[in-house]
Amino acid sequence: MSAILDANAKVGEFADVRPIAERLVRVLGPRAVARLIGTDHANLINYISERRTISVDVARRLIDTEFLLSRVAQVFVGRAAVDWLLSADVRRGGARRIDIFAADGVAPLLDDLERIAEGAYA
Repeated sequence: MSAILDANAKVGEFADVRPIAERLVRVLGPRAVARLIGTDHANLINYISERRTISVDVARRLIDTEFLLSRVAQVFVGRAAVDWLLSADVRRGGARRIDIFAADGVAPLLDDLERIAEGAYA
């Protein structure tokens, strides 16, 4: 029980999304991440360096971006994950999936990934 109480005392650390931002920037680069989360490059760098406070909306977008990329990596292997994100979705007017995410958020793509994982598009 003591270990649970000790862990609960540190739960506030989950509110810090800077490690997510740092990891995304390492993988995708700062300009791509800034575009995905709806901010500019300078703001993103300032968030990571703690010169600016990360807003609730930007924090949510960072979490959504990490979750989307993690889910894509679970469904597709290697280059296929990138290809899927950058390919056009004919059911959504030919928009690239990464652009759908930037405009509409993570939900539509997560639905698609669940269908693919379940074999619906096989």
